[in-house]
Amino acid sequence: MMNTGQAPIREAVEQIIAEEVAAFEAEGIDDFHGLNSDQMHRLLYHPFDSPELVTFGDGLRERPDSPAFRLLEVIAEACRGNGIKLTPKGNLPRAIVSEAREALDESGFAYRRSFYPGTIRNEEDLDELHALRVVADIGRFTRKYRGRLKLVRAVEKQFDTGDWAGLFTRLLRVYCQEFNWAYRDGYPELPIVQMSFLFTLYLLHVHGHEPRPVSWYEVQFLNAFPMAESEVNEQPSYWDRDPATYAERQAKKAWSLRSIERFACFFGLVTLEAAPETRDPLAPMGDYRVRALPLLDQAIGWKEAVRRC
Repeated sequence: MMNTGQAPIREAVEQIIAEEVAAFEAEGIDDFHGLNSDQMHRLLYHPFDSPELVTFGDGLRERPDSPAFRLLEVIAEACRGNGIKLTPKGNLPRAIVSEAREALDESGFAYRRSFYPGTIRNEEDLDELHALRVVADIGRFTRKYRGRLKLVRAVEKQFDTGDWAGLFTRLLRVYCQEFNWAYRDGYPELPIVQMSFLFTLYLLHVHGHEPRPVSWYEVQFLNAFPMAESEVNEQPSYWDRDPATYAERQAKKAWSLRSIERFACFFGLVTLEAAPETRDPLAPMGDYRVRALPLLDQAIGWKEAVRRC
């Protein structure tokens, strides 16, 4: 005869196991800086559709103090009404390029300024402007019509009404999800760098209010996503001094260039400061220190469940 006491015992054991598994999955992971696996999954695969974890633009009440947004304003202002006539190559005219460079200089975004040629003659000479121009096209901020570039009417209305939160969030979303970050450099594709943009912002939210070296953040990125090294398929050159660490160095450099300089810094979320002992404008990126700016917390709001991590 079957022991009728076994079923309740089995159900109780299964319940205990299920609870332990759920508790384990809910625990923060050290390499994720307290996020659990489900939260990390949401940040990677549903960054703009996880309001239980993070929201965008809720704290923006004024025009964003952002180099990227400033360039969008330059393009938008020029494209009002009948728009502007593009060059035969389809680029912005030189007058707009000059205005954009002045706007960048005034915004304080000067980390790479020394790498530019003395005279910038066209859109493609100013990498930030060219990137924003492509983003504006992809995101339907602007549209081409008979050789002219025009501002989309709905976007013009957003500027006129001061919908800064809507504009900035849309710009952020298009740049992070539709524009290919690898387009701007010669490093390996490394899609995890761009996919993890929201984890980068989480790291900056948790640690960015005290200046830390970029090199420290590079280590945190690889600790969280060690597979990035395996995505570096290129082989080191014959002259490489340490081929054993080539993949690691490539992954770190690609991450810091794309995630810190050309994303977080470009969007006005952080600033890069030269280490006091160097003050060398040509110092490697890893020697610079990252410090969060007010716009980081204004534009990206983390929910209590994440802030407890």
